[in-house]
Amino acid sequence: MRTPHLILAFLLLLVPVLCSSTVVRVDVDGGGDYLTIQEGIDAASEGDTVLVAPGTYVGTGNHDLDFGGTNIVVMSEAGRDSTIIDCEPEYDGFYLHTGEDTTSYIGGFRILGGDTGLLVDGGSVVVEDCLFDGCKYGSSGYEPGSGSTFRGVWFRGSDENMLYQRCGVSRGNGGTMRFVDCVFEDANGIYCTTGYYVGLVEVRQCDFIRCSKGNHGGGLWCFGMDAVLEDVLFEDCYLYSPFGGMGAALCLEGDSATLDRVEFISNASNGGYGVLYFYGLSLALNEVVFWDNCISNYYGGSIYCGDADVVTITNSTIVGNEWGFCEIILDDAAAATIERTIIAHNRGRPIDCGSGATPPTIVNSCFFSNGFGDSLCGDYHDNLFVAPLFCDLVAGDFTLHDDSPCLPENNPWGVQMGAYGAGGCGTGVDDSEHAGEILRVHAPAPTPSSGPVRLSYSGARPGVPVELSIYGVRGAVVRTLTDVPASRGRHTVAWDGRDEAGGQVASGVYYVKGASGTETDRTTLVILR
Repeated sequence: MRTPHLILAFLLLLVPVLCSSTVVRVDVDGGGDYLTIQEGIDAASEGDTVLVAPGTYVGTGNHDLDFGGTNIVVMSEAGRDSTIIDCEPEYDGFYLHTGEDTTSYIGGFRILGGDTGLLVDGGSVVVEDCLFDGCKYGSSGYEPGSGSTFRGVWFRGSDENMLYQRCGVSRGNGGTMRFVDCVFEDANGIYCTTGYYVGLVEVRQCDFIRCSKGNHGGGLWCFGMDAVLEDVLFEDCYLYSPFGGMGAALCLEGDSATLDRVEFISNASNGGYGVLYFYGLSLALNEVVFWDNCISNYYGGSIYCGDADVVTITNSTIVGNEWGFCEIILDDAAAATIERTIIAHNRGRPIDCGSGATPPTIVNSCFFSNGFGDSLCGDYHDNLFVAPLFCDLVAGDFTLHDDSPCLPENNPWGVQMGAYGAGGCGTGVDDSEHAGEILRVHAPAPTPSSGPVRLSYSGARPGVPVELSIYGVRGAVVRTLTDVPASRGRHTVAWDGRDEAGGQVASGVYYVKGASGTETDRTTLVILR
């Protein structure tokens, strides 16, 4: 996982900023011009820098920080690990509401707890190298025609009871929202809507880990806004929706969306339509991977297009996913092209054209060992129906053996199929008989946790018991849970945070070990009381 800690870039940025403006120094220990951050902000003029010394800033003058319409730089001397803004339970961190623009800058803080880490109404800002830690909302607000930029920012949730309000980003009324090298962990991810304004969301080099919502888009939901995603990971995201919902990881409801080098791994939903749900005019996917995702709905699928004028899927890999229907559902799509893509070893069949869709064009792709067969619909030609020969299908390595028919030198059309090329693993054989049989213990949710935890696993054979053992760093087992899966796919077991004697376990790092037959796997869990 990419960790967005940009201290080096932050320090390099510091020199030109300080040389080009008046510097106002804040030090809670009395070594600066002022003791509180708001005093420093009030003393700064347009273009000045408020430089904050290490320490914990709490109480009056250190929350609801208001730029007052002045475009300034507020940054820490030493980065977020040593400079904390403690919002306490009821306050916001920063409140920008009087027309600030993106020459305003906030950098190098850990913004702890509180209601909203950054509330923006009628303003914009660049935020860099910050940690929004356990806030009710990480960032929220409405920005008609404007937008903010987040670089190297970590949004970390902490409370399993705050399903709808866990340190994500909620934005409205358009503009361009940019996220670069950010992590959303145990959070609500991003929700952006345009209102009556034109909007664009750009997400690059970002990770969404164990994000969840109660309705649409467990990791990211864009309503009325176009979207561009590059080098993005959605892993272990979940959609809790009593009404079905849309998009276990990603829901896009705008005119256009482009996804390049995006991975969807082990995302799940208790219902709903697709890991990726799209409703709009134009959807383009290139080098996109879906692996080990699970949706408990007949209308599941890796990709669900509710309506689209143009759908293009190229050089993508869809493998080892669990549901009952099919992987790509084109419902009312006017024109769709699927090319140079591998769809293999899934529980559902490859493609459903939908009753109102124009038949898609499917060319130079590979289909193999999918549930309900590998039959296609639409205009299909020049495709393969043989094993793609992944380097390690069981472990999730989808690079290709040297003799894979999906490499350009090994097929009649001279094209590369799938998201990855040769993996340097020599020649190989089809190992599809073992697909999905490796036990995988997924990241617990939530973690850190102060109470009950959901432990999930996949890859166990039906009827074969799975033993989940929770033990401490010294190896002592504190609790053992047993589950017997009735079907393949992803399964969840609840742990109440208590040991075998019924007592609450102490704060600390714990390990969860899964065992089923000869298969074992392990993950980490953090308890914070």
